[in-house]
Amino acid sequence: GYAAFFQPTTVHSFRLYLYSRFQNPRKEIVMTPDFKAKLILDYYRRIYGLVRPPASEQIILAVEDKLGCRLPPTLRALYNLCDGIQYPEGDMPLFWVQMIPEQTVEFRGVAPDGKGEKYICFGWEEGKRYLAIEIEGAEGVIYWDPTLRVDFESLGPDLLSAYKNLEKSHRQGLKEEVF
Repeated sequence: GYAAFFQPTTVHSFRLYLYSRFQNPRKEIVMTPDFKAKLILDYYRRIYGLVRPPASEQIILAVEDKLGCRLPPTLRALYNLCDGIQYPEGDMPLFWVQMIPEQTVEFRGVAPDGKGEKYICFGWEEGKRYLAIEIEGAEGVIYWDPTLRVDFESLGPDLLSAYKNLEKSHRQGLKEEVF
């Protein structure tokens, strides 16, 4: 499960863990969108140090207005905590929120057979692979490399799983041990 992926190694993540256990001592941790976003942010802050400050509610609302829909709950919660994540080598597993409308239009313009219409593009990997999340439903995340001209590939059933898989792939690419 997620406990093995996100170890409570910082004061913040340990407090999140204790809080979740206090709220629900006999059950599994309740994985609300806010809690998932905090786990993602805590991991990137712990590994890479700095993350951008939160996006303002006004900017998030303006982006949603341009898109014509609300951001999926976990993605929105993540932007309420930080406005973008960028690896030292330049890849952006989370765009700055103001980049989303333009990148989503670009993604939808090159996606095969109009399949991109049900996704919001929120990041890229290796400078060429789009990362996109379903607008409605289960928040499934896909990645797609337009240079390969193949169908979308699932990165995970939700944003937290997707970041877990993305980071595992990224760290293996750097020939480093994953967590």
